[in-house]
Amino acid sequence: MIDKKELEEVKKILKEKGFKYTSAREKILKKILSLHSHFTAEELFYMLKKRYKVSRATVYRTLNILVDLGVVREYDFGKGKKLFEHIIGHKHHYHLICLACGKIEEFKLDEEHERRLRTIANKLEFDVDSIVLSIYGFCKDCRNKNSKAKS
Repeated sequence: MIDKKELEEVKKILKEKGFKYTSAREKILKKILSLHSHFTAEELFYMLKKRYKVSRATVYRTLNILVDLGVVREYDFGKGKKLFEHIIGHKHHYHLICLACGKIEEFKLDEEHERRLRTIANKLEFDVDSIVLSIYGFCKDCRNKNSKAKS
């Protein structure tokens, strides 16, 4: 299920920046807005391909446009693959990434911690555009597996 306000907001952004709102872009955009987890470009392509006749090039091109416009954020969490998520209508959140299994957990910081990050940047005379925070380590399941293997 997608939020119609989010869809209208993205339509407006595309039109303001001079991009056509084609039926292919609408299908891609609706699929992206319906996702509530990270995805690769290939995963997006295969999800769309199941229902629509859409080319891989169109999916990749549209995804890149949406990244450039700030509608979608691109992440490189390592392991050689880029992940994406839509950020329209979403509060800032951050990531815990398991180095063993690749699991990604999202978390939010309270206002005080967010303010501290901005204060650090301000003290260093850095003008903040956005904050992307990823913490790498080992999830509970992988730690448990590792400790059992050592026993």
